[in-house]
Amino acid sequence: MNEDILREILHKHKKWRNGKEGGERADLSEADLRWANLRWANLSEANLSGANLSGANLRWADLSGANLSGADLSGANLRWADLRWANLPPPGILLLVSWGAISDELCKRCMQYDALNVETKYRKAFSNWGKGGDCPMAGNKYQRSINFQEKRELWDDKLLKKAPWTAVRLAEALMKEKCKTTNK
Repeated sequence: MNEDILREILHKHKKWRNGKEGGERADLSEADLRWANLRWANLSEANLSGANLSGANLRWADLSGANLSGADLSGANLRWADLRWANLPPPGILLLVSWGAISDELCKRCMQYDALNVETKYRKAFSNWGKGGDCPMAGNKYQRSINFQEKRELWDDKLLKKAPWTAVRLAEALMKEKCKTTNK
């Protein structure tokens, strides 16, 4: 989407949010917003359904009450974004957001999820990687299940034997740690 058009939509949306004349709720449904810089943008209650937000910078954006159903958020930066009351895409899509560095416990759970969501023959590669070997996803026909900064030193083969968290639980934990999702 053209930056000038996007700027005008955001300006009208701000007016709408403030109850001013000439305001209009942002309708960015199906919009191509790949790599858009929406840092600090107020998109509260905006319609972003089906939008392509891959790689977009949404850091500190107000997405409260926004409709993000069907949006592509792969590689997007949602850190510290306000997601209260937002209509979110499926958890599998949320796991592909660029989460960056995360807490150690959550990192272990995410590495476990990645390891358990590859073909069984590739799981041994995670053990080798933990000992300084090559990336466990090298040669794998699938990409990682979660986009985060892994910590090799936290890998433990016991993770392959523990019951994994579901995609929903992981997505909620990532959002709780990296976004604003409650009124607290």
